[in-house]
Amino acid sequence: LATFAGESLTEADLDRMIERTVDRALAMQPGGPFQLSREQLLKQYESGEARQRMLQEIIQRELFSRRARELHIDREESFQEARELLDTELLASRFLSQELSKIQPTDVDLESFYTAHQSDYRQPETASILLLPLQEGQSADDVLSRIESADDFRKRVEELKPDADAAPIRIVNGQPHPRLGDTSRLFELDEGEWTTTPFVVGEERLLILLESKTPAATPPLSEIRFQVESDYRRRKEQELTRKLSDDLMSRYDVKVLA
Repeated sequence: LATFAGESLTEADLDRMIERTVDRALAMQPGGPFQLSREQLLKQYESGEARQRMLQEIIQRELFSRRARELHIDREESFQEARELLDTELLASRFLSQELSKIQPTDVDLESFYTAHQSDYRQPETASILLLPLQEGQSADDVLSRIESADDFRKRVEELKPDADAAPIRIVNGQPHPRLGDTSRLFELDEGEWTTTPFVVGEERLLILLESKTPAATPPLSEIRFQVESDYRRRKEQELTRKLSDDLMSRYDVKVLA
C-alpha cells in the first residue's frame, strides 16, 4: 500500500492497525448496553474511503513519531509523565471494562428489577386539548352561546386559525406546559367537554376543549425492556464499581488523610 524509509506497509499491516485502533477504543470506554461491539467498530472501516483515510492517518502518525524520536522528544520529562498517566488511565479503564462485562442480566433479573421499581416507569395521565383564543374585548359567553357540541367547538377553531395552528396540544397531568403553565384543572373535564370560563395565560384568554384523556399506567416490561435493562446495568455498574474500589482500598491498605 505504501513505502517509507525503505519499509513497506501492506494490506495485512493496515488490517492489524485497524484492529489495534478498535481494541484501543474499546479499552477506553466502559461497558454497557450502549457500547458498540468490536464487530460494529470494525465494520466502519470496511469501505475503501475509510481504509484510505486510516492509511493516511497511520502514515502521518508514523512519520511524526519518527521525527519526534529523532528530536529526542520521547526523552523529555513531560513526555514521560504523560505516558505514565496514559498507561494508568488505559489500564484502569481496561480493568473496569473487563469487570463490568461480567454483568449479564437474565430475564429473572430484569423481571425482579422491574417489579421492584414499577413506580419509576409509571407514565402519568395525559390529555389532548384544543385551544380557542378569544379576541380582545370578545365575551366568552357570546362565543359559547354558539357552541353546543364538540364539533361546533372544532369548527369554530378552524374558522379562526389556520390548520397548522388548530392541531390538538398534548398536556401531562402534574407537569407544567411550556405555553399554558399549570393545566391540572383541565383534567377535571370529561372527554368532549370544554371550559365555560376563559383559561387565562398572561394577556391571552382561551376556551379549551378536552378531546381525549389517557389514564396513568405502567407499561408492561415487554414494551420498555431496553430501558429497564439499561437502568439495571447502570445500577449494577455503580454498585460493582463501588465494591471494587472498596475491596482494592483494603487490599492495598489505602488510608485517606484529610
